[in-house]
Amino acid sequence: MGEHEVIEQDKSNFIDSLTVHLSKLSRKMLKIDTREEVLKYITDSFLNVFNCDVVAIGIIEGDQLVMNSSGEESSKRDVLFPFPAKDINPLLLEGSMTKENDLLAHDSVLRNYFDDNNFSTWFTMPISDEDIAHGLVIVGYQEDTILYDEMRSHFDELGEYVAIVLDLINRNKHKRKSMFDMHLIANQKDHDTTVDELVSIVTGFSGRESQSNSVAIYLFNEEKNSLIMQPATYRYVKKDSIIELTEDNLLNTYFPNVERVGHHSITVPLTVDMELIGVLYAEKDSEHIYTGYDLDQLEIFGNYFSVNYENMQLINKEKEQKKALENMLKVQQEMMKFTIKSDGFTEMNEKLGELLNSSIILYDRFFNVIDFYLHDDDVFSKQEVKEAGMYARKNRTLKQVTFDFVINEDYIFDGMPISDGKEIHAYIGIALPDNFDMELLALTINMIKNVYSLQFTKQKIAINAQEQIKGSFVERLLYKSIEDVQDILEYANLFNWDLYMPHRISILRISLPEYSAQNIIEEKAKTNKHIDLMRVLITNYNSKVITAVIEDQLVIFTPVTKVISKNYWENQYNYLKRSIEENGYAIDFVIGIGGVAEIPSQYYENYQKAQQVTNILLKSEFEQPYAFFDQMGSYTILNWVKENPASKLFVNNYLKKLYELSDNQQVDLFDTLKVFLANNGNVSATASELYIHRSSLNYRLEKIQGILDLELDNFDERFNLVLAYKLYELHGNDIFK
Repeated sequence: MGEHEVIEQDKSNFIDSLTVHLSKLSRKMLKIDTREEVLKYITDSFLNVFNCDVVAIGIIEGDQLVMNSSGEESSKRDVLFPFPAKDINPLLLEGSMTKENDLLAHDSVLRNYFDDNNFSTWFTMPISDEDIAHGLVIVGYQEDTILYDEMRSHFDELGEYVAIVLDLINRNKHKRKSMFDMHLIANQKDHDTTVDELVSIVTGFSGRESQSNSVAIYLFNEEKNSLIMQPATYRYVKKDSIIELTEDNLLNTYFPNVERVGHHSITVPLTVDMELIGVLYAEKDSEHIYTGYDLDQLEIFGNYFSVNYENMQLINKEKEQKKALENMLKVQQEMMKFTIKSDGFTEMNEKLGELLNSSIILYDRFFNVIDFYLHDDDVFSKQEVKEAGMYARKNRTLKQVTFDFVINEDYIFDGMPISDGKEIHAYIGIALPDNFDMELLALTINMIKNVYSLQFTKQKIAINAQEQIKGSFVERLLYKSIEDVQDILEYANLFNWDLYMPHRISILRISLPEYSAQNIIEEKAKTNKHIDLMRVLITNYNSKVITAVIEDQLVIFTPVTKVISKNYWENQYNYLKRSIEENGYAIDFVIGIGGVAEIPSQYYENYQKAQQVTNILLKSEFEQPYAFFDQMGSYTILNWVKENPASKLFVNNYLKKLYELSDNQQVDLFDTLKVFLANNGNVSATASELYIHRSSLNYRLEKIQGILDLELDNFDERFNLVLAYKLYELHGNDIFK
């Protein structure tokens, strides 16, 4: 080997080792959750691995490039930092630069810094991605050091990765703060809050959480028949402050994209009891669009505003009422305090029952009992309350209309939905006494709905945050190799989940239509809503299961000790199907049931099993809505084989001619052969299943042999035919096209 070849080999080895190290460096940064730690880690890595004499990292903060991490004495870097961001040479932020490809001006601050400090070799690395520049890494060597030109692309990639990590840290920090602040507001709600203050809070959260350029709330003014923009907007809104309405016009006549995602503006109606009180209008720049997640967040904030706004209106009216209203106002205030103290409804039901002298029953949207309060003179059991709920579920007609239901033939309750105007959260049953003041009835019902709806909205915010945390750690649990088991166990403990107790893993996946480019975002939002509905139903059926949404599917972890009935999975599927139909939904879904995991390391394998079963049930001619991995047999292997183009050729070679000859014919030879093979070639069993005589069957079999030009008695040929039919079941009829 010549000297040149040796040098090239050393160079190649060095580049390879550099690639490996930078890859490890990138993975390590994933585990760091603060900007300071990321930058310190980068600094230490350069100093220790590349043996450089100086490392300085500047981060752009406002209009200045500010020192954030350094591997030298601070006095030496005073000439560099802080530095005006606008004066940074753009070439430094576009790609890595070395002394060999120096494009700096001769009198630049950076060049003078290197020359004055006698750095023989240096390079820079931008911290930037496609959208934004975060800063610059400066590295210097006192002695001559070889820097291969191939290293620049690797440093550019590292710089992009650091920028992405810093951006994610900033987003997560903002998101955690938004959720924390929202909880704080929900728990510190004061009755003296003005409408302007509430508008300011909601528009502020809406703008920051959805990363909008501007957000405004318009409220309906009945006297002027107009929608009027409230002064407390989020930034400047380029839309008329007063929108005059005409009769018989829809909302989208005045505002674009009403509850429609995929555009750079969006409108969310604000409603109370199905009546429009205003709209929340938001805009982004022309390069960004609103997603389904943005719409979910804006609806939560909009619902929060609607409920609180209506509460304010009620409170203002109540202050003008006569002395007879004072008791109801006091109770309402006390119930609002209960929403601050707890997430439950026991104390709220008790106070409401005392005000109305009535028993109170609270059902969820599927008429499962949440809680109930018994008035002094009322005597009935929880089982009777449960049975009344089941009866009401089967016999009610319209979801938004009040209805009656009876308990123990003696107690008649008025049932009404608790709704935020968009979806029903629950149903409340009240047995109003005959002497109740009817002038207060409408006001009382509105108060009940608003206070209870506020509590459910608060619960939904908390559940959304909890599900995000759960989904994150469950994804790590389902990795092929778990890096930090102890960390996983600590997260599982938060959800009362013992990973060393046997759990069977299953996956519920909704059958989705083929999306077009125009409706994919809307369909995605609809799918998320359906998955959330199925999650609630699953936990209603078995409160001990753990669920998590992973990759648009619901992963279910069922404790084996809780699966008592041998018909558990059939009963669960029937319950889900019945519940969604009774509530007016049309959702097609399948459940793939994997194996049992007894320790953390077994979750990945059994999740993969459930995944395979789900894929087979969705992408084949199977009519089963649920199945176990152990029932799939050879299909688990064939499901992978079918993706090979040779599988289509194989099926067509053995079955296409027979399929085409049987199509629209009175005698289906294709099905005859399938039944014959399923009965292991038993003529009697096949004739019995097809309801034909043995002689007729033998005639058909002879005809099939002639068409296919093979002998059905030949073991290899029968095996090939069985395999072809199984692959056909996975592909469907399209395989013959």
